[in-house]
Amino acid sequence: MEVARRDGTGLKAEYYANTNFAGKPAVVRTDKVVYFHWIKDRDALPEGISGGGFSVRWSGQVEAAVSDVHRFTLETITPWVGEGWGTQGKPNLLRIRVGGELVVDTTQGRTMETTHGICGEVKLRAGRRYDLVVEASYSGNAVAKLCWETPMLDRRTILPAFLHPTTGSSERAEAVSRERPALLAEFTFDRAEGSLLWSRAGGSVFGRLTGNTRLVRGRKGKAVEFSARGEFEPALLPIDEELRLPETGYSVSFWFKTASPDMRLCETKRYSSYNNRWSDHMVSLRGGKLRFELRGDNALETAERLNDGKWHHVLTSVRVGGQELHVDGKLVGRGALSKRTKITNRLGLDIGPGGGDAEVVIDDVRVELQP
Repeated sequence: MEVARRDGTGLKAEYYANTNFAGKPAVVRTDKVVYFHWIKDRDALPEGISGGGFSVRWSGQVEAAVSDVHRFTLETITPWVGEGWGTQGKPNLLRIRVGGELVVDTTQGRTMETTHGICGEVKLRAGRRYDLVVEASYSGNAVAKLCWETPMLDRRTILPAFLHPTTGSSERAEAVSRERPALLAEFTFDRAEGSLLWSRAGGSVFGRLTGNTRLVRGRKGKAVEFSARGEFEPALLPIDEELRLPETGYSVSFWFKTASPDMRLCETKRYSSYNNRWSDHMVSLRGGKLRFELRGDNALETAERLNDGKWHHVLTSVRVGGQELHVDGKLVGRGALSKRTKITNRLGLDIGPGGGDAEVVIDDVRVELQP
């Protein structure tokens, strides 16, 4: 197994006093990291470069720390709290090439955008060095923070130890298909290996029965009964972050029955000591009424109480046009959000009341892509 040497010093940086990389660069230097906020009262541009219009090319090699799919992101928004927070500094043009693969090219529509910035994905192998070229042009406010993340590592700035200012590597990165199966995960709870439950949709997605849970008779086959008795006797089924729930264009559905009036039924979760723990896409019961809530908008809620001990089907979706809540085949409400507030490629799903005080049976959990 190869291990990253982590002996880098940064990237070669070429700054041009125009927006199209014309002529010779006005400034050539080594940037230890790509982490700049070229806006009022923040980082100063190199001498001879005007904020009115310039372009910059960072080139060299990047050394992969792990063998996995890497998401390279050029963050384009200021992160701090206070004056200037959330200032956009998007480039007019952005290209990112890694190991011979063009992962981002805004001129060709080859890009993915999140609330943080612009990104693309490529598969790398640990300890290998890959040629890296990042080209960006700006007019006005400019923010450039080159970050990476994998399904197992949080998004963070690429540190100098992984960057080298010379090119010439023969390593080829592996392209990543953006196509994902329409059915991302399905749990009917008939494939149990002890406490481990595998998705019927295949792949590496799994869940683990945790706390006061057991398999019982469901609508057709088996279901999971959750008997939560507070923080020290929880009941939940965390579905692994390999689920990689998309930012938008997806749905989560399941069947449930309960007599308890208040509980969490499901919630997307992001466990991280680096970015703090947070959650979104909450489905719950409050006073027997079912609620679906995304951060940044009012909850969608049923008028009737559903803690009647009968089976009910819930479908929640996030897509173009806003989030929707369907219960028992009927549209309950539609919101204004077409994306989750929190953006990451490492998002799992918690099923069940967790550390609450409630009993519920849940069956046929499905996560699907939606147009």
